[in-house]
Amino acid sequence: MDELRCAVIEDVDSLREDLVFFLKHRGFSVVFESDGRGVLPALLDTSAQVVILDLGLPEIDGLAIAASLREHRPELAIIMLTARSGPGDRLLGWREGADAYLVKPAEFKELEAVIRSVARRSGGTSEASWSLDEAAQQLHSPRGRAVRLSATETAIALAFLRSGSGPIPVESLAAIFGDSEPAKASNRLPAALSRLRKKLEGLGEARLIVAVRGEGYRFGAPLVRRGSPS
Repeated sequence: MDELRCAVIEDVDSLREDLVFFLKHRGFSVVFESDGRGVLPALLDTSAQVVILDLGLPEIDGLAIAASLREHRPELAIIMLTARSGPGDRLLGWREGADAYLVKPAEFKELEAVIRSVARRSGGTSEASWSLDEAAQQLHSPRGRAVRLSATETAIALAFLRSGSGPIPVESLAAIFGDSEPAKASNRLPAALSRLRKKLEGLGEARLIVAVRGEGYRFGAPLVRRGSPS
């Protein structure tokens, strides 16, 4: 099995060194590490599959790095590892493209599990297909676990299914709410996506609803239809 290639962006030297040491001894390849100064051009060219990203960096905020990576390297998995712990901080992290959001001090073993989880989504494992049972309002994971959906979440999942691997514009997803005021519907969409994301994370999946900057959202794994809609 090929080593997973990681980049570590952390400005606290001792923590960065500990992270790199741990990752290497757990079988990962650390192909890039930085304290964040002038990091973006090099990070865009790195061969890393997973980026472990602090947010409180010198010269540039980690959220800006995440946004640029989502625009130019959408296949890259982003794990935010930060001291920012408020509900608003987490939501902002998800909106800027986080595949996982861990608050310091995080257990390194938990970080390892998250890395392996998000890497399954970024590494192109095409056999890992999810399936939507529209009639039962359920999503089934590749490992056979199921999550029950609301009517709105089912409609969102169906939209992802119909879009294939491409992103869906925010306006198209917002139209699911059937609101006569598009702005009001667009405001309801992030909360609905957040609820659906949390349900899927409950199955141990970290990279499924992916924000594509300037284009909308896509489902981060192959999605097929299961059963027949009523």
